[in-house]
Amino acid sequence: MKRESTQVIVIGEISKGELASHVLELATLANSLGSKVNCVISSSSTNSGFDAASAASTLGSYGIEKLSCVDCGEGLSGSAMGRFVNKMIEESVSEGREVVVLALQTYLGRDVIAHVSVFSDRAVLSNSVSVALSDDGITTTHMVFGGSKIVTAKSVGSSPHLVGVRPKSVAPVQAENVVTCEVVNEDSSSSVGDQAQTKIVSREVIQSVGPELDEAAVVVTGGRGVGNQENYQALIQTCADLLGGASGASRAIVDAGWVPYSKQVGQTGKTVKPEVYIACGVSGATQHLVGMKGSKNIIAINTDDQAPIFTVADLGIVGDLNVVLPSLIEKIKARKN
Repeated sequence: MKRESTQVIVIGEISKGELASHVLELATLANSLGSKVNCVISSSSTNSGFDAASAASTLGSYGIEKLSCVDCGEGLSGSAMGRFVNKMIEESVSEGREVVVLALQTYLGRDVIAHVSVFSDRAVLSNSVSVALSDDGITTTHMVFGGSKIVTAKSVGSSPHLVGVRPKSVAPVQAENVVTCEVVNEDSSSSVGDQAQTKIVSREVIQSVGPELDEAAVVVTGGRGVGNQENYQALIQTCADLLGGASGASRAIVDAGWVPYSKQVGQTGKTVKPEVYIACGVSGATQHLVGMKGSKNIIAINTDDQAPIFTVADLGIVGDLNVVLPSLIEKIKARKN
């Protein structure tokens, strides 16, 4: 239910100098809730070459009226943005507006909305897959037990309502009425001051080639059955590169230190919905399935014909990936040539 008196604040993010594509998921959801929708990003986290005007043009087609670029200062992130968003909340509440804050369950989204929660003294309805307004508050839907069960949670009482949204839960849809999105450069120093307790002292950028894991059309994921780190690089990464896709991993091999956490697919990693998902040596535990079962076409390779991954696979290959993948790689190379 969309309400004219409701303002929705979207926590935006920048990826490789551009507006992250999943922000449009939040914009679509926000446009279904309130008549006034604003997006807030940290200008200190933007890469050189970020075009705010271009981003605003895109956001306007999704119903967002204002893009606030917040200068969080050197070394500040979630704390500064959180205080700025809380300031926006206070101003909207003083105008008699109900406020909903939406953030993706990403590193930055969780960081910012956690700070907003502290500053506004409100709980967060986290990991939501849908959001709806009602006469007495807000209702969110959550997937549990690997998506086999659905539960709802209701926030009753006055706003602000703080919601963490699971990525890939909402398909981006442009608004029926395109609006002009205003770009405003904001200085958060006056609202942060000396109260910021958390500072970023260094950043480590993981260099990657090809599409981002959660945006790739093809994802090739390796599990414990890959055997070792060398096999992962030689088989999983090579196959992903040849297909123009991204490589993923199960939690088991991330915990083993074979690949960085940024490649983890699952409940505690990233949610992906590619056109093709190839699971190699992945047993298919519930925590993994919740992060990939929405993929359009799922191919599973495993020596265990009883592996849970086969319950969601469109094509299952019972066999040794060390035999199957080299053959597949040669076929792909031959076709490319």
